[in-house]
Amino acid sequence: MNQSTQEIELTLASFNGQGWSQDKLGNNYYPSFQSREFALEYDSFGQANVAFENAGRLMFGLKGVLTQNQWNFSTIDEYDVHPGPFGIDMAIGAGDIPWVAYIQQGYLRYATYNIQRQDWVNGILGQVGMFGPGNLFSMSADSRGGVGVAYIGANKMLTLAYNDGSGGWTYDIGIAGGRGDVGLAFDSRNNPVICYTDERDGFLHLAYDPAFVPEPASFMLFGLGALALGRRRK
Repeated sequence: MNQSTQEIELTLASFNGQGWSQDKLGNNYYPSFQSREFALEYDSFGQANVAFENAGRLMFGLKGVLTQNQWNFSTIDEYDVHPGPFGIDMAIGAGDIPWVAYIQQGYLRYATYNIQRQDWVNGILGQVGMFGPGNLFSMSADSRGGVGVAYIGANKMLTLAYNDGSGGWTYDIGIAGGRGDVGLAFDSRNNPVICYTDERDGFLHLAYDPAFVPEPASFMLFGLGALALGRRRK
């Protein structure tokens, strides 16, 4: 999860082996963006996937071989109030499909790109409570292409939501009591590991369940040409 406290032009800095190059996000239609919150991931094609807030919208930018190395943008969601979300995170799932998690008006929401519809699909994962400073959620992908989101729910309980890419979300609720600062990763056996601040003592803890083995799923690998040409939802 990436956040900044001041709105500046959103720029991608990359290291080419000899030095850093600066790439300002923009194209002929969108010359530039100012953003306070954003997240960055790379897919298996080596393309930059960026989710970011801009002027009341949650935007997505893609640049790489499927976009002729030009920035392509689409709108993920629009907010009823400005500023937008309190936190953005993202992961790349099966078939190089991007998934985005974000908070809107007290609810943790998700969005993923639907190749058939050539549009973003949005939904709600759960309600979150603002229990002091910190990252209230974290999103990550396992080696199978499934995505998980660990978050502090409104009842201060640490929760894991998991989607294997073939259906809906499954939940593991009440893992522990948390108060903010959550990090999620998957180990080499695709078991989730959550780092969190415990509600009881304020210390940093790890939650690990070696018995958690997601059901195997068959993932269809979609062509991403439609994603590269995706248009704004509205």
